[in-house]
Amino acid sequence: MAKEGVEGEAELAARAGGGDSAAFDELARRLWDRIGRYAAAAAAGDPELASRIAQESLVRLHAALPRFRGEASLGTFVYRVCAIAAADAFRRLARERRRLGPLPEEEELPSPEPGPEEAALRGEAAAALRRALGRLDEGERALVYLKEAEGLGVAELAESFGIPEGTVKSRLFRARAKLKAALEEEGYGID
Repeated sequence: MAKEGVEGEAELAARAGGGDSAAFDELARRLWDRIGRYAAAAAAGDPELASRIAQESLVRLHAALPRFRGEASLGTFVYRVCAIAAADAFRRLARERRRLGPLPEEEELPSPEPGPEEAALRGEAAAALRRALGRLDEGERALVYLKEAEGLGVAELAESFGIPEGTVKSRLFRARAKLKAALEEEGYGID
């Protein structure tokens, strides 16, 4: 993203934090894809949960913007809000599951039309990756996603999660090791 776009988002955030609803609407429009990608990664392939996390993130962002002072980047601030929304969504989901009891295992549905072999292999690998990511806890998934897919650095991750850089590095190392082991169990060895 160009420097000008980042400055534009920070200005929108300041105006939105001051109560400008049009500025918040524009900021939400610009950030929606990033929030959605984060929510999808945190939910490990559960589209309903991802939708809940994304919507809750946006509601929380609206409430949190008056506290945004620009000391961190807006992206870091937004990801922190998303991380809190995801953690709360997982807590609510755990309470619901305890209240409802164990759910029956869902069957893996075949795709309606298989398509060419390469597409099938890619789909199979993507499904294996989703299952492997599903074995990580939400904090591990969030760290891996933000590092690998969004390209955040260790310092930005530390700021987003409110933990020391050394802790980010050790958690990333453990999460990647768990992800590698899960992928190997799925038949996808990683060198």
